[in-house]
Amino acid sequence: MSVGKFFAGFVVGGVVGGLIGVLLAPSSGEETREKLTESSVEAFRKAESFIKEIQSKADDVVESL
Repeated sequence: MSVGKFFAGFVVGGVVGGLIGVLLAPSSGEETREKLTESSVEAFRKAESFIKEIQSKADDVVESL
């Protein structure tokens, strides 16, 4: 299994777990939608940052070869 696939699965699993946790929490519909929006934006930012870090490391490996 490649490292990229592992981390992609890790990110997706974290997002899905977070969404399930928010959906199961006792909140009003408006509060739940707001939490989903916030968690989606945060997950996207984390994934974007992680992808940039992986690309940078991959570039370093390619340069060393």
